[in-house]
Amino acid sequence: MVALCGAKTRAGHPCRHPAGLRTDHPGFAHCWMHLGRTPSGRAFAAKEAAKAEAARLGVEAPLDAGEGLELAIRLVGGEVAFLREQIRRLTAELEDDDPRQRAVAVHPLASALSGAVDRLAKISKLGVDAGLNERRLALDSMVLERIAGALRAALAEVDLSDRQKEGLRVALTRHLAGLNDLTPRELAA
Repeated sequence: MVALCGAKTRAGHPCRHPAGLRTDHPGFAHCWMHLGRTPSGRAFAAKEAAKAEAARLGVEAPLDAGEGLELAIRLVGGEVAFLREQIRRLTAELEDDDPRQRAVAVHPLASALSGAVDRLAKISKLGVDAGLNERRLALDSMVLERIAGALRAALAEVDLSDRQKEGLRVALTRHLAGLNDLTPRELAA
């Protein structure tokens, strides 16, 4: 299914042109007839493209307010990363062009990036005010306690010599210390 421009026509009906028709952002936002080529039209298209990319990455639905804030932070963070990459690519493509032309081409993305950064800062502040970091630390501590309890129970069930127990303790310490170097995505894998 093709996304449509959707802007209101003079007759009051939604425009049936494909989204971004005859613009530099095909598939997103308004067509060329409905201000799709203007800086604000390009900024809107960049925002829509970033939202679509974040949705494409697929994030689970939040279960409570804290998870909703964390989800918002991840999504807007993804939008910021996407827009930064788009600006980097565009400036690399236009490196030899007139600086004024480059500024006109980059401006809508830079404007969208600025808005996304502002939203990320506001949502992050909400997360700090809601105590998300403290909540995460408390959950991490609870998980670690459960893991330690499970390991103690498992060791109590097997008959190991003192030397074997010490070797296992050293190996576990080494492997658990290595977890600090992993990214969240590597930990989930």
